[in-house]
Amino acid sequence: MGHSGPSNIIFCIMKIQKTILHIAIAALFLWLPFHAFAISIFVDFPEAFVRVNNTALLKVSVKTEGKEINAVDGKIFFSDPDGIVSITTGGSVFSLWPKKPSLEGSVISFTGGTPSGVYGDSLRLFTIAIKPTSTNPIKITFEDVTAYLNDGNGTKISVSAPFLEIPVLQAGDTEDELASLVESDTNKPSPFSIDLGRDPALFGGRYFISFYATDNESGINRYEVEEDGFSIVQSDSPYVLQNQNLSGVVEVRAIDNAGNARVQSLELKPTMHWFKIVSIIILIIIVFLLVYFVVRKIFRKK
Repeated sequence: MGHSGPSNIIFCIMKIQKTILHIAIAALFLWLPFHAFAISIFVDFPEAFVRVNNTALLKVSVKTEGKEINAVDGKIFFSDPDGIVSITTGGSVFSLWPKKPSLEGSVISFTGGTPSGVYGDSLRLFTIAIKPTSTNPIKITFEDVTAYLNDGNGTKISVSAPFLEIPVLQAGDTEDELASLVESDTNKPSPFSIDLGRDPALFGGRYFISFYATDNESGINRYEVEEDGFSIVQSDSPYVLQNQNLSGVVEVRAIDNAGNARVQSLELKPTMHWFKIVSIIILIIIVFLLVYFVVRKIFRKK
């Protein structure tokens, strides 16, 4: 009986240790999926502050923690929307933008991706040029940000997004990072392709072209489309052709924010519908058979 006390104490200690171990293992399994797969999205702004009436560039970037992703979407709440001068995708790792970063009220919404996967510690998505209107701190909050693994299944991955507050000081020496970027950009946008398309469910079945250019410095500002015999039109992609006969050449100019232009062209050629092709084939067969029987009949008479 004298040993029952220590034995009970040892048993209780072992039971407590076992319980703690179970809790630790359970917590580890809950923590691992999020930690192992989590990436982070952040605003790359190395300066300690920005001044009123000065233009600064905020680079929205992602860190993939070794994972390969092909798309990111989400929203950014901006406390000083009036101070946003422009948003550009120049230098972005993404080439496809189903929803280009755009300001709606005080929220910037975006959906971007790439045909191939990307990974790295500081992958730029887009750049926000700001010019503060007051000395109130600029508060930036990410909302509903989701990334997708490049695994062929579109697997969603958790994204951590830290809150950022940028101090704003009174006006001082004038600085304009956006103007400096534009002035230093002397290169044309990258070469791009123009694709001809037609879909009964789109644009009343009319022919259209699609295109997308990238610019690694100041970013694409606009596109201009010119068809033979028609005036130049400023348009985004896709563009419905005015000449539905598919003749002549159509040119697309991609112009960046520095005014540099890349021109690509596509020669339009009339296409034959399948029923026209079949009709011609049948006609050729009929002519061949007629000639065959006529020649055969002539040789029989001889």
